[in-house]
Amino acid sequence: MALGSQINKNVKAGLSPIYQDVYFDPKFVLLLTMPIQRGGLCGIVGNSLLLMQRDMLMDEAKMLGQLPEGWQDEMQCFSH
Repeated sequence: MALGSQINKNVKAGLSPIYQDVYFDPKFVLLLTMPIQRGGLCGIVGNSLLLMQRDMLMDEAKMLGQLPEGWQDEMQCFSH
């Protein structure tokens, strides 16, 4: 089997069991699988700020049992 054929398989992402009791907004779940990007819509440094904000929101959600209200307002470049 060629390496290229392995790459095309569907991969199902899952959250760590520590988040099993946490409700995540479906829009936020899309951010969980966002790859690291360099440049593009979020500027020269890419989306690293967005990924750090995502991780901080996950920590808050773990404590609250859900994302904090207004979580989208805290995200930079989210609408892109």
